Amino acid sequence: MDSLTTPTRHTSVAHRSTVPAIAVATAFAAAVSAAINAVLRQISVAALDIPQPQYQPLDLASVVISSALSAVAGGAFFAILTRFTSRPFRLFLPVTAAVLALSMIPAIMVNLGDPPQYPGAGVPAMLTLMVMHVVVAATLAAAMSRTRRAPAAQTGATRTSTAKRPPYGRLLLSGVALVAAITPYLADWNHTHVYNPAWPPHAKFHVGHTMLLGTVLGLLSLFYLWRRAGDRRENLRTGALIAASYWVAQAGAVTVPGSAVVDPQFADRIPTIAGMQLNQVVLDAILVALALTGYLWQRARQPQPVA
Repeated sequence: MDSLTTPTRHTSVAHRSTVPAIAVATAFAAAVSAAINAVLRQISVAALDIPQPQYQPLDLASVVISSALSAVAGGAFFAILTRFTSRPFRLFLPVTAAVLALSMIPAIMVNLGDPPQYPGAGVPAMLTLMVMHVVVAATLAAAMSRTRRAPAAQTGATRTSTAKRPPYGRLLLSGVALVAAITPYLADWNHTHVYNPAWPPHAKFHVGHTMLLGTVLGLLSLFYLWRRAGDRRENLRTGALIAASYWVAQAGAVTVPGSAVVDPQFADRIPTIAGMQLNQVVLDAILVALALTGYLWQRARQPQPVA
């Protein structure tokens, strides 16, 4: 008599997010977005002639608090979604995109209204606010997407450590890459560089080269950091090196004979925090340190197969 076998039943298992994981991801998104936007605010105010404290939307405390609270609100919304659906991220992502699009309306109205609501209102300030909104939304979406975890494996299934862990190190590296891709335009596309009448055409050619190089390196770094094909550790290493390379090169530029981090007539535009000037060399050291921290953090959390 042939032995009877019971066919194996395959079911689709939804990924669930735990409340502690959401809380940690929310705190991380709040801290990272607030930090990135604080740096972006300092650079924009100094480079784009946005008067402070007259232009209130870019007050430092307002930027930090609004960035953090927006991330917390988004994390709370995601936690609520997990109570009503097994796939909250499918709804969270389009809602986040819609809220992001709607958030651009106040930025446009504040800066392009006639008459303007604040001194210094205009396209540069508007773009700065829009980039800040994107930073919060992107950081939050990336953090929430990594909280999803499948339920425990069924009996007889092979156990591995491939459960997704929040990629905090990769997110930190992505922030460094985004700073390289975006901030050169905010710092240089003004009368200090591109529109500086004292600069000859070839000097402006090199300014354009520097800005575009930051964008290319930033995007290339993001490609490797989030690439799924190939060796994951090698992708992480490559993405981290590319993310840090722009800032290492900028720090080395001070060794060129006759160079300076800023022209004398614009020395008062260098932002200062706690009595320390945040010139390019200081920012380079901070961003390289952040890149190294992100790399070591992510490498330590890289999932490994379990025998």
